[in-house]
Order: sequence, then C-alpha cells, then structure tokens
Amino acid sequence: MAEVVPEAVASFTPVSNRARAEPESLDAIGTHTRLRDSYTDETPVSQSYSGYSSSSDYLSSDSNASTIDVAEALLSDADRKFDPPKKRFMVEFPNWLEEKLAFIDDPIIRYSQRATARFFFFLNMALTYVMALEISVAAPVALYVLGWDALATEILYLSLLLATMSQIPKRFIWRYRPFMVHRANQRKRTTTSSFPSRAVACATVYAYILANIIGYASDGSFSLRWWHFVLIAALFIAISFARVNLGVHYPTDCIGGILLGVVVILTGLGIRAADVATCGDCIGGGCYSSPGNPDSEIFASSLNKINFLRFGIVIGLSVIVGVAFIVPPIQFWTKFIRVYGVLLPSLLFRLTFLCPVSTASGAAIAAPINRPWYAWLFAALISATAMTVAAITPAKKAILSFCLFYSILFCVLSAWRLFIL
Repeated sequence: MAEVVPEAVASFTPVSNRARAEPESLDAIGTHTRLRDSYTDETPVSQSYSGYSSSSDYLSSDSNASTIDVAEALLSDADRKFDPPKKRFMVEFPNWLEEKLAFIDDPIIRYSQRATARFFFFLNMALTYVMALEISVAAPVALYVLGWDALATEILYLSLLLATMSQIPKRFIWRYRPFMVHRANQRKRTTTSSFPSRAVACATVYAYILANIIGYASDGSFSLRWWHFVLIAALFIAISFARVNLGVHYPTDCIGGILLGVVVILTGLGIRAADVATCGDCIGGGCYSSPGNPDSEIFASSLNKINFLRFGIVIGLSVIVGVAFIVPPIQFWTKFIRVYGVLLPSLLFRLTFLCPVSTASGAAIAAPINRPWYAWLFAALISATAMTVAAITPAKKAILSFCLFYSILFCVLSAWRLFIL
C-alpha cells in the first residue's frame, strides 16, 4: 500500500534546497528531528485540549513518518519565524547537549502532555501568571508606600537579581522551545528562548519571599526554616508541570530555573547583609531617624540633609545601565523600562531616605507610625499604574522615556513618604 503523505508535508521544498541557505538552522532542526522521531508512544502528543491542527499533528501521530518527511515539515515557511533573533552575541544551545538531555526531556514531556483536560489548561495558565516576574517588580514600590520598608528592601534586591540573572541566559543563549520543533504540542505561544525557565526561577524566589513574609509577620525576622524547602519543592513541581504541559519548556529548563532561583536567593542574602551593614536594618529601626531627635529626620523642608553625592552616583549609574542595556549592540531586554524603570527608583529611594549611615548627621525619614486606610489603595494604584505605563511606553524613545519614568516614580514615592505617611 502506498504511503499517503499529507498535503502540508508534500508541498514543502526538499531539505537539500534549504541546506545551502540555512546550514545552522538545518543542523539545529535536524537534531530535534532525530530526537522527535526517536520516540513513539501509544498516546500521541497531538491530543490537545486547545484543538490545534497542523503538520505537527501528523508528525506526532504517524510513527512511520520518515526522517526526511519530518525534517521537511519542521523546515516549513511557517516555522521559519522561530529562528533565533538577529541579535549580536547570541549563540544557539549546543546540539550535542540537546541530544544528551533528550533522555530526560522527551519522556517527561510526553507523559505530562497526556493531561489534556481543559482544567489543566486553565490551572497551568493561572500558575504561569501568578509566577510572572512583573509581580516581584511591582511589589517593592507598593511596600515602600505602605511603610513596610524591611520587606520592601528584601524583595527589591531579590527582584533586581532575579530580573538580571534570568535575562542573561535568555538574551545570549537561544534554545528552541519544545513546540517550535514539534517535540511537544503547542498549548501556549511564546517566541523567546526556552532556557532557562524564568517561571520556575520566579517560583523558587517567590516561595522564599512568601516564607519571609510569614516570618516577618510572626516574629519580625528573616531566617531560613525547614518548611521553606518544602514550599520551594512544592512550587517547583507545580510550575514545572505547568510549563512542560503547555509545551513551552523542557524539564531541563525547569531544573535550570530552580538552580538559578537558588543562586538568586543565596546572592540576595549576601547583598542584604552588605545593605544592612551600610544603611542599617529597618527591622530594628536602624534605617530611620533617631526617635526624639528632629535634627536627624529628613523633612520636605530639610532635603539638604540628603547625601547628594550618593544620590548623584545612583542616578548616574542608573542612566548608564539604561543606555547600555537599551541601545545596540547589547539590547539586553525589550522589557527594560517595565522592569528597571520600576525597580531602580525604589532603590534610589532606599539609598536616599532610608540610609542614615551615608549622611554626616545620620539623617533619614522617620519610621511610619500609622497607615491610613487609603494607603492600601494608593499602593495598589501606584504599582499598577507604574507597570501599565511602563508596558505601553514606546520603544523608539526608550532612553528618554526611562529617564522621565524613573524621575516621576521616584518623586511620587518620595512625596508620599514625606508628606503623607
């Protein structure tokens, strides 16, 4: 019986014709082709709660498809949009390493994608949104508005580390996501690099932050406890399943994500120790003005007590980082304003108004005495507004937009603490 070849596959240009034009892409796709074609299962990956229909459905269900047919399908014009971004200094994930990791990745992907009920789709999408980086970015400014300065500072440094350290491999290492090369069914679309899983890194750090919030609320301290590790493990398993089930990550991406999260936490502990040594610990009141000593308190009418040298250095470094990260050749992140435009003003506020050690007179703002009911509304409003405005800021004038956004957010936060709280 003659083999029936689907029209979608039969219409592709022979692989040999593309090999001359895109040898690197062909090598990468060829590696994924061998890996994809080497696994068969009685439950096809193409069974999907989202109802996708494409050449991948054929490739997933027809275990007799030849390697040449699979390669041609994977090199379709529709799939060319998944080529690595045309950015300098970006390298592709090594093919030899992809092949060695396949014995971990592919069986777990196939097993996890057997869960095709719509319940899993909505659950996995909810977990994805809850573990978004934007949550930790918006948190510090809201907490500074509420006067929870110790917790705000803790999350601020963790968020800066998490954003920067997770973006470095995303920017400079390109790994095809599983659905891009049909090693998994597509249930969520994204066009960035697969390695590592930022969602898993966020879940690891968020578990640590949640544990700190509980500890801070109970006894006013930040310290590791045994159940912190249980919480991290539970979130790791949940979000890893979600990302693999959606077809956007390999299991080894998730392992890389949790390792990255642990590195962020450990680095954050060191930075926090250095911050406490140089600016004082807000938990014990060390970052505030001395009670009963008006000369040590910074008011709106006594801004001359600020350490303007440190103030200028922090602003200058922020602008330098902004220019270096936005313009070519680095072009570190298209979300630069959305992330650093919100976090860096909070850092400037901490080092300007909550660091008495840096001033000659030990000046700082006073510890908050009470929180009016509308402080909660303002905290939600300013954080939501900051994230929204940063997200819609045009990229054509990114540097100017960053400077304006940075200045406005710092002034609003400072005015709130000086005049209201």
